[in-house]
Amino acid sequence: MFSRFIIRSLTRPLIRLMSTKHELQLLLDAKCRSCGIKLQQDNPKEPGFFRPRSSHEDTDQPKQKFVSESNRKYNQFLSQLDPSDRNLLINNFSAPKHDPELEPVSEPEPKKARVPVTDNIDVMPDTHPAELIEGQYTCVRCRDIHHRSKFTMNEKEFVIDSMEEVLAQIPKDSPLVYVFNAMDFPMGINPEIFKHRNPRDLYFIMTKTDNLFMKSSGATHDYCKTFLNDYLGQKYRVPPENIFIASGKKRWRVKRLYEFIPNYSYFVGYTNCGKSTLIKSVKVAEELKKFPEYTNVKDFGKTNKFIDKTFAKIGPGISHLPGFTRDIMPVYINGDKTIYDVPGFTSNKELRNICQQLDSKAVAHMFRGRVAQKAGDYKSRYFTAKGPHVLSIEGIAFLELPASTMYQIRNVTDLRLHEFRNIAKAESILQNIPPAMYPSFLLKDKTPELSQLNKLYIPPFYGTIDLVLENIGYINIKPVGAKETNDLIKVYLHPSVRAAIRQPIMEYINKTFTGRDDRGEPLPKADWVRKSTFDLKRYDNDEPFLSRLLTEDAAKTDCVVDENSKYDFWKE
Repeated sequence: MFSRFIIRSLTRPLIRLMSTKHELQLLLDAKCRSCGIKLQQDNPKEPGFFRPRSSHEDTDQPKQKFVSESNRKYNQFLSQLDPSDRNLLINNFSAPKHDPELEPVSEPEPKKARVPVTDNIDVMPDTHPAELIEGQYTCVRCRDIHHRSKFTMNEKEFVIDSMEEVLAQIPKDSPLVYVFNAMDFPMGINPEIFKHRNPRDLYFIMTKTDNLFMKSSGATHDYCKTFLNDYLGQKYRVPPENIFIASGKKRWRVKRLYEFIPNYSYFVGYTNCGKSTLIKSVKVAEELKKFPEYTNVKDFGKTNKFIDKTFAKIGPGISHLPGFTRDIMPVYINGDKTIYDVPGFTSNKELRNICQQLDSKAVAHMFRGRVAQKAGDYKSRYFTAKGPHVLSIEGIAFLELPASTMYQIRNVTDLRLHEFRNIAKAESILQNIPPAMYPSFLLKDKTPELSQLNKLYIPPFYGTIDLVLENIGYINIKPVGAKETNDLIKVYLHPSVRAAIRQPIMEYINKTFTGRDDRGEPLPKADWVRKSTFDLKRYDNDEPFLSRLLTEDAAKTDCVVDENSKYDFWKE
């Protein structure tokens, strides 16, 4: 608990007494800069293994330049030519390639003296001692993921604990910053967190908001903040000053975020919610203050390239793979603030299952999502699906629509939708998927059959709903036409995927039709577009916003819902 105070008490003169990198590493336990695990060199099969630098990297002798076989042969024949014949060569090939004996002799440049650590100067300006260590080494697992797109998804290399196990590693008096994903809100908020902290001592950050709306400022951002204040305030008594909206990927409002985050706070949340990306964005934003020539230029392409290059070198590593962060990592910002990146938790024990069968590009595709303001708004493009058709969400989820029903479908995921004419056709295709249909199935020929999936039911609903897939996105479902049956929509889910339904989130962050004219009189739906007024829907905690899917035992098909009873069968 007191380690962070001991670390901060160390001064630069103490560092200057360390004469070698090995002694500097002994200052603290060396951890992987990317995932936080303690490094070891003994067993390549155990977590945390890393390969140290080769011996020639620590000597003053320059590394011999590699010469390919073709260049060596070329230089050999070129050396046998007369000078007059050699001058006849064109395209500036007259000089031998990488042959020091044939290259013109020039005065060697004076070699710059290496500055030892023991000199009476700072090792790095504004650098904490631990930063010198955390920036040095990366474990083999993280290097393979980042540079070779190679990984083995197992419990040893990708540890994903429960919330209780993660919080047990955090001091009880430390401030917590709870990070959750905007796309699957409120699935990313575990109510059990309020058993460990008072709501007034918790800080909430909604991240990945670039998948919700397109700009970091404006009415939509303000409406979203109002909605979060209403939801978290009325449901959990969280004060509005403890709520923040950001995007780590787009680096939205990171300067204000730096001021919002308490010192010595721990970032917690479900796995893949964007904690590490958010921390990196804050770290980079503060580092960029040292480079005013980049922060003030109008060439945003050049600036972003510089920022992306900086992203790869500092702060925790980021990945779409669940369980990438393996241990608590301190991140020091400007020497003024320390925040801790904490491994994500989950209650889904089957989360690794689907990632074991995918490569890194497919995992990124599954979790990428789409911008809800473009794809999930009432003005967005939709297609009509009729029962008893079956809608496949790239093979990881299937919706069996009841007969004699019709729905408008808006896809707010990055996954491809495919429509089968009935459940029998879907089952026959899954038994032997033709290669021509592989683009419509994320797992291709490894897609499980319907009997191997979890069979659930969407509760009875009235009006439009969002079918939310955790960390993936959501499907907006709007019934149209006359209702002729009370049968429920069946959902077949891959064991690694969790789902729920919610009220349409866009109605709470965008103004929508009220269904009434300027005088407050109700309008028929045919006149809504021309005559209806607009209003922002506000959350009042009088009705459920989210409902879990029902099992076959709890599903009821004889219930009738209307405007007054549309949430009677929802189960939070």
